[in-house]
Amino acid sequence: MRRTSLLRSITSVLCLAFACAASGTDAPAPRTLDVRTSWIGNTFGFGEGTWTQINITAIAIAPDERVFTNAPWDESGAEASVYRDGQMLGYAGGTHGWGGSGGNAVAVNSRYVYVAVGVGNERGRLVKPSIWPPAGKQWTGVSRRDIGDLKRPVPFDGAAPGASGDLNATMKALTTDKDPRAVMARSFLSVNETDDDKRDIGGFAASDALLYVANTAIDLIEVYDAQSMQKKAQFAAPKPGKLALAADGTLWAVIESNGAHYAASGEALKDAPQLSPDSVAVDVAIDKGGRLLVAGGTGKPGPKRFNGPTGVGVDANGNVYVSCNGIGPQLGKLSASLGAMLESYSPEGALR
Repeated sequence: MRRTSLLRSITSVLCLAFACAASGTDAPAPRTLDVRTSWIGNTFGFGEGTWTQINITAIAIAPDERVFTNAPWDESGAEASVYRDGQMLGYAGGTHGWGGSGGNAVAVNSRYVYVAVGVGNERGRLVKPSIWPPAGKQWTGVSRRDIGDLKRPVPFDGAAPGASGDLNATMKALTTDKDPRAVMARSFLSVNETDDDKRDIGGFAASDALLYVANTAIDLIEVYDAQSMQKKAQFAAPKPGKLALAADGTLWAVIESNGAHYAASGEALKDAPQLSPDSVAVDVAIDKGGRLLVAGGTGKPGPKRFNGPTGVGVDANGNVYVSCNGIGPQLGKLSASLGAMLESYSPEGALR
């Protein structure tokens, strides 16, 4: 009797539930609300790869007005990206996680984009000679990419990064290795191998013949062949930062937050303009008329002033580009995730 009563009770509950569900079909459809979604703080919202990166610490301008960028970290993996006319065109890849990171330098010539990157080994978990650094080590160096396709690494002649022993055997092994990271390794030059990530590269400048590298931590500007990536020369410079090549082959540089000018031989010239004592230079550029542009921090907010400038560049038509990240140059492990701004102005100063 108890079992029968229980079954009847369960049946009654199920019938009641079904009746309630059936009666719900006659309820009026819910009213559709008039809602509009907008984005705050990101130009493109979640744009399937078209968002603006959260930090920009370096820019380089191609003659066709494409702007190449770099930063140590971007939450979407777009540390090294390319923009034009206010649109994000793509990003390099290979600079985010799994042993990869971006950096604070980028430069272009007619064929290549040179991107400062870091290569680690995920605390020793990534093990493959010449592709990942030895356990406990970190590489900081140059990744060379095709200027027509930023995702495409372009291998160069000479030894592989961090290679030791038989270089010919190492290069042969890398050449036949189809691992995408092996292709990346053939296109990467290790400038510094360290026990940590503090030996940063502060700036690049490139011509079709030469690549200049500001090896900030060891007070050197190094000169490499732009094609083979073999080192050709170096000269002393205290804490060098961003670099810019002039048409006459001389090199402008940010040195200890001031501007400096060097002959092609590395001799320091005495014609650099004196900045005000409270200025902090962060980048330099040369326009088509030979004018020197210096991006700098400090000062008061106001029209045509910038929130934490990090870079300045000029295209072939004289248009000026300025990048900002809210705080200025990234120092040490300080993360600039306040939001990046990339602006372009006509030669006359009108916002484009």
